[in-house]
Amino acid sequence: MGVYDDGSKQHLNASFEVDEIRQDAINEANQKQMYEILNILRQRYELSALTPSDALSGVAETIFINQEEQIIADRQANKESNFSETESSDKASKNQNSSIETFILDDDFNSIDEQKNQTYQTLTSEQIKLTLQETELKLNEVRVLYSIQETDVAWLATNWFSLEIERNFLMDAGMTEIGVAYRANDMLLILH
Repeated sequence: MGVYDDGSKQHLNASFEVDEIRQDAINEANQKQMYEILNILRQRYELSALTPSDALSGVAETIFINQEEQIIADRQANKESNFSETESSDKASKNQNSSIETFILDDDFNSIDEQKNQTYQTLTSEQIKLTLQETELKLNEVRVLYSIQETDVAWLATNWFSLEIERNFLMDAGMTEIGVAYRANDMLLILH
């Protein structure tokens, strides 16, 4: 019946646009709220509070940056490939009719996510793992939780505690630090 919003619906139309300065302030407030909620819930399980770590937040941001750089590099490689193919076909057509010189390169490199009005592509486990391998962090000593945040932070954090896998992840007694990064509706949380 859809009585309760479980956050699974993707909202295709944003109700309003937020400039970068306001988005940074929103992200910072969300980050603080996430820390507070997770620590309150950990306290209920008699676990120590997680300490916010700028280093872990930096790693999370680097994961987003590396993905964006890879997408740009892939698009550039595709454009160059298409350019060289078009250039060789243009030379052939110039030889046939030297008075016509036309060059058209269609930009059809939009990702599936962009077609759904998402600004960024969804992160993959492999992209996260590759960036983590470039850091001093040991993969077996970190926990990473990635979410496309279509709801508010309070709902998202408490929802994680209703799901056994996420709850066990967040209640790992060996984890002492937390880092969070935001990118549009994407949120990446790293525990160490």
